[in-house]
Amino acid sequence: TATGAQRLPLASLEAWQAMGYGMFIHFGMSTFDNDEYSRGDKPATHYAPDRLDVDQWVSGARDAGMRYAVLTTKHVSGHCLWPSRFTDYHVGNSGNTTDVVEAFVNACERRGVMPGFYYCSWDNHHLFGSLTPTLTRWEQAFTTQEYREFQWAQIEELLTNYGRIGEVWIDIPMVLPRDYRHKLYNRIAELQPQAYIMMNHGIGDGSKFSVAAAGPTDLISIE
Repeated sequence: TATGAQRLPLASLEAWQAMGYGMFIHFGMSTFDNDEYSRGDKPATHYAPDRLDVDQWVSGARDAGMRYAVLTTKHVSGHCLWPSRFTDYHVGNSGNTTDVVEAFVNACERRGVMPGFYYCSWDNHHLFGSLTPTLTRWEQAFTTQEYREFQWAQIEELLTNYGRIGEVWIDIPMVLPRDYRHKLYNRIAELQPQAYIMMNHGIGDGSKFSVAAAGPTDLISIE
């Protein structure tokens, strides 16, 4: 059928596709330790931007014709760009205490850009007994229930404290059990009913999608 089991109506998905042009902002601890896959072993103070101007990022996106922007709220270092209640590894204890998530959402609202959040399931700092792809082979990486409870709490925190969010990326979903992904998807949809949700598959050309690795999802990415 035209709609299948998709949560959002086809017209909504087509509206997302019609936006066409957006910005992905990868900023955080990796910016300062010069390691895309940070090991999460640097102190929070190692993150220390001295000329942070989030509004300039979003203004540049808008001026370039971009309709949406997605911010990396937490990448593999585990360092959070907001002052999370569930860890001390965040901007509030860093070299610059600006709540980047708040500044980003506010800038998007001012500039007419749809805000989106990215959250990485691969976390080298908050292991809780998990094995990440940094510590083992991809096919052997996994998360523990304790880590997933931490992730769940942080995503609820992000999606309840910053107003309406247009798009939510959960990266590295293959380290999360499929039943948990379904529950997480439903919780995100409950908290942000209009949001587009993507379990980031990381596929090559869009021709194949593994439900076992990344379902359920509204969107697929091509990297």
